[in-house]
Amino acid sequence: MAGREWFGEEERKEVMDVLDTSILFRYGHESERQDHWKARDLEDEVKRFTGASYALAVSSGSTAVSCQMAAAGIGFGDEVICTPFTYLATNEELIYAGGIPNQAVTGGYRRSRANPQVGRSSRIAVAREDAVFQRQRGAA
Repeated sequence: MAGREWFGEEERKEVMDVLDTSILFRYGHESERQDHWKARDLEDEVKRFTGASYALAVSSGSTAVSCQMAAAGIGFGDEVICTPFTYLATNEELIYAGGIPNQAVTGGYRRSRANPQVGRSSRIAVAREDAVFQRQRGAA
């Protein structure tokens, strides 16, 4: 979210290591990058930490959602159940992939006197869906 961030000396050093090389790209420029491979090092650390076989550092949450869609094989004409209470990027990336968002309120939403039925049921009727995609607010 937009706001103010705090960066300590350790973070500043890591950023300056990259800026000092003038190489801001993940791939290539081997001789000029002075052995700084920040994205690759992060991916390796994530693989070690999680035990995963693969990791991919991306530039944003929207790009991560796009990669998830591709990895799940979601494409043209696929119908996907999505929560309507999410970031816009969730549906945008689905549409970019050719999918069709199907908004479904499944519960967990605050009831009010104006809308007493919201959140009463977590059951939804599904005729044909190719995937269910839910992205919680604040999830990485």
